[in-house]
Parts: sequence; C-alpha cells; structure tokens
Amino acid sequence: MADGVLGTALQSYQPLNRMHEKAAQLRAELDTASKADRHAQFKRGSSKSLLSFNGGGQGTPSPAPGASPPRRFLRTTTSVHSVSTVIPGSSGTYERPTSASLFASRLSSRRVSNTSGGATDLSGDEVRTTTSGGKSSPSRRLSRPTRVSVARDLPDYAAAISRQNQLEDTVAELEDQVRQLASDNERRQDSYMRREAALQEEMAKLQEQLRKARGDQPQNPVFGKAAANIRDLHNQVVSQVEDLLTAQAATFRNEEHGTLRNFTARLNELEAAVMAEKAKGAAREDIDCAEQIKVLRAQLDSTQQIAQILDKKHSVVAEENSRLRAQFKLQEEDREYLIKQTVALKKENGALRNQLATLLEEISVLNQEKEDLVAATTAASASAGFTSTEGGGGGGGGILLT
Repeated sequence: MADGVLGTALQSYQPLNRMHEKAAQLRAELDTASKADRHAQFKRGSSKSLLSFNGGGQGTPSPAPGASPPRRFLRTTTSVHSVSTVIPGSSGTYERPTSASLFASRLSSRRVSNTSGGATDLSGDEVRTTTSGGKSSPSRRLSRPTRVSVARDLPDYAAAISRQNQLEDTVAELEDQVRQLASDNERRQDSYMRREAALQEEMAKLQEQLRKARGDQPQNPVFGKAAANIRDLHNQVVSQVEDLLTAQAATFRNEEHGTLRNFTARLNELEAAVMAEKAKGAAREDIDCAEQIKVLRAQLDSTQQIAQILDKKHSVVAEENSRLRAQFKLQEEDREYLIKQTVALKKENGALRNQLATLLEEISVLNQEKEDLVAATTAASASAGFTSTEGGGGGGGGILLT
C-alpha cells in the first residue's frame, strides 16, 4: 500500500515530472549529438590522423608545430545510466547510444595503440608505420595526413568532446536534483503516513465515544439505562406535542367554519337590503332622469349657439391674422431694405469723411505754402525798396506784390 501511495505521489509531483521530461530531452540530445556530430564527422575524417609523426617513421607521436598542445579529455563515458535508478517509470538500466559506445571503444583502442607506440586515425584504425628506416610505399605516403589537416580537424573534435562533457555535467546535476526530490518526497510521504495513522486513531476513539453515547455499549448498563429513559421521555414529549397540534388544528377548522357561516348570512342580509333600496328609488330615478334630460337639452342648445358665434369670430380673427401676417412680412422686408441702405450710407459717409480729411490736409498744406510764399514775397519787396532808396535818392518807387 505504501508503495502504491508513493507511486501515485511521485506521478502527481510536478517538479519530478519536469525532471523526467528534462532527462528524456537530454537523452535524445546526447543521442543526436553522438550520431550526427561525432559519428558522421569522424567517418568523414577517417583517412586523417590526429597526431603527426616525426621524421624517420618512428612510433613516437608529436603535435604539429605551431598548434596548441592537444587537450586531455578525461571523461569519455556518460553517467546517465544512473538516472534509471532514481526516476520511476524507466525500464531497466539506461542504454547508451550505439555511436557513443562505438566512440568509447575507438578512443580506448586509440589510447592502447598510442601507448604501444603505434599511431591511430580518428576512426580508431591503427596506422602502420615502417620502422626499417626506408621510405614507405607511394600509396601510404599519399594517405598520410598533413599537419594542416590535423590542426583543422582538432577544434571540431575538441568541440564535440566539450559538448559531451557539458551534457554529462547537466545530467549529473539533474541526477542530484532528482535524488533530492525523491528524498523530499519520501520524507513527506512518511510524514503523511504518520499523520494518517494519528488521525485514524483519533477517529477510532471518537467513534467509540459516539457508540457509548448512543447506548450501543452493553458493558456500561447504567449509562445505557439512562439513555433508554431519555429516549422514552423524548417519545412521550413528541407524542404529546403531536396531540396538541392535532387538537389545535381541529379547533381552527371549527372556528373557520363558524366564521364563514356568519359571513355568508351577513352578506345575504346586505344583498336583500340593497335590492329593497333599489326598488324604492326606481320611480324617483325616472322623474329625476326626465328633468335632467330637459336641462341638458337646454344647455346643449345654448352651447351650440355659443359655438356658432365663436366660429364666426374665429373666421374674422383668422382673416385679420392673415392680413396682419402679410403686413408684418412687408414691414420686415422694408426694415431689411432700410438696414441695407443704412449700411450703404454709413460706408459712403465713411468714404466721404476720409475724402474730407484728405482734402483738409491738402488745404492746410496749400495754405502753409501760400503763407510761406507771401512771406518770401514781402521780404523780397522790402529789400528791393531799401536798395532803391539808397541808390536812386527816391527816384523810383517799389512795387508791392500781393
């Protein structure tokens, strides 16, 4: 039962489900990287070698000159297989991708061959070298890799191994998270089980108390007898209350029937009195109706005469109203015409005022010029008279120009 509850709790635990999905995604990504990146890349470069040889064909490998020393990659296998021991739902041991296993075997074979003094290419095949000191065959010389090709392929190889190491680190972190979540879940499940057991014990105690209160326990006869007496008293009280309610309902029904009979008798008496009053006043109503008809006819005649007079007055007033409307319309037209004329006269008056002001300015200018001319003429005549008096002894008179 505990295993079933634990499995249900693990299935409904959202962070753990997310860890499952992340682990599956990393498995697929690792498989894809192993197949697409490493296998295809190393197959394309199967004819090339990671290491170059010294001159003379000795088996001691040496790095290419000018290139960085090769990195030693310590981790070549994955530890994802341990995820299956923690994550529920995974079947058996985690299987490594085929390409990853193949790459590991090739890497181990390359290390063995390097240790033994032989050189291997990227595919794991050993490159046989001649130790006789002579030159190798032309075909072997043509297939021997150059330092440039090795230096060109080394970054790709390093990137692939670095990606593998990153994926292994991520898987290790996820394993730790899964272990922590699993331990947390187990701790919580144990706490839930302890709380459930405590609640079940408390519920059993309460049920036992309830059975004792109901009188179901024969081990306590005193308490059971008291409960039986209480039930008998309760039944007696309930029966008495029911009898009282029944008697009260019967009394209400009798009172209702009596009230209804009295109301019916009173209603019949009132209807008989109303009919008698109607029979007595029938004759008086006929006489009163005839007199009212005469009065109403006289009022109708007078009203018709008044209506005829009002119709005549209305026709006269309507004619007068139409005449006044026509007169008002003519007056409105005259008023508009006068307004237009007034506006035109104001404009013309303004123009004339402007012309008058201009003419007055011109007159003032001309008067000023006239005064200046008169003053100049007077001064000239005065100077001429003075000159003639001194020279001619008063023989000639001066001419005064005005």
